[in-house]
Amino acid sequence: MIPHISEVLERLQESEIAEPSEVVGCSEVEIQTLGSHFKVTFPLAYQLFLKTMGHRAGRLMTDISIFYKDIFQTNVSARQRMVDYGIHLPQDAFVFASRRDEQVLFFLVDGGDDPPVYHWIEEDTTWKFFADSIWEFVESEIRMLEAIYRQNGCSWKNFF
Repeated sequence: MIPHISEVLERLQESEIAEPSEVVGCSEVEIQTLGSHFKVTFPLAYQLFLKTMGHRAGRLMTDISIFYKDIFQTNVSARQRMVDYGIHLPQDAFVFASRRDEQVLFFLVDGGDDPPVYHWIEEDTTWKFFADSIWEFVESEIRMLEAIYRQNGCSWKNFF
């Protein structure tokens, strides 16, 4: 389910993951440029992700090449890495993230408004289902950081 932007921003702030000034989205022109570059029309959920936090989101996903400045290179290099391992993606797959160059995350651009996310981990023989939707993936990243925060019982300002 695609969330309302204000709910996402409020959650990030309440969790101390990001202050409002630390969440920077892409402009419509940047989203169009990205889509044109890869010759795709992005699903509504990915457009919303880019518009909301396409440049940065505080402490959220700092270990992932997922933001606008990275995605042009990430998409190409991740696809090539997969080919090197004999893994081929569907024609309508869009690689939107890579974690530490060993985990590739993608969705199918024809997969609906908020398509499932799939991943491939280096040296695996195939890609696998990862999350029910793009926003479920984002939600899982938020939950992971919230759990770390609770476990350590300290302020993020002291943690990072």
